[in-house]
Amino acid sequence: MKAHPVLVAMVFVAVLASIWDQLWVPWSAERDSLDAAVADARELNVWVTEKIPLLSGTRAVQQGVTSGAAAQSIQASLRRFGLSSAASRIEPRDGAVRITLERAPFDTTVAWIANAEGQAGLEVTTMMVDSHADAGFINGTLEFGTR
Repeated sequence: MKAHPVLVAMVFVAVLASIWDQLWVPWSAERDSLDAAVADARELNVWVTEKIPLLSGTRAVQQGVTSGAAAQSIQASLRRFGLSSAASRIEPRDGAVRITLERAPFDTTVAWIANAEGQAGLEVTTMMVDSHADAGFINGTLEFGTR
């Protein structure tokens, strides 16, 4: 019994359609999703790079704040900016204050740092920031010193 060429062609087309539907379409959708995530990450990187001067270019006029007073000032400003829950640790140390932030909104953190430098006479002396799994949020450690 010979297979009809039309039947063989139909089986071949059905196999190709199945491969297309089961493999290529999901893979293509995942690739597109990853491409979009990479584009978003690149856009965020450009935005963060543009904001760096805001963090390093601000200067305050007050001088001589002790680390205890600085810690109190920082705690108050964290509350004003709604970042108290993101500050997991505040450590006064030798004229400086180290703050550990977890899942802090990036925009709010930038505004808070600019305010802390401008109002309290503090200066960011060390900053280590990592992206958070949630877009728009960061984890990091900042150390403020007096000018």
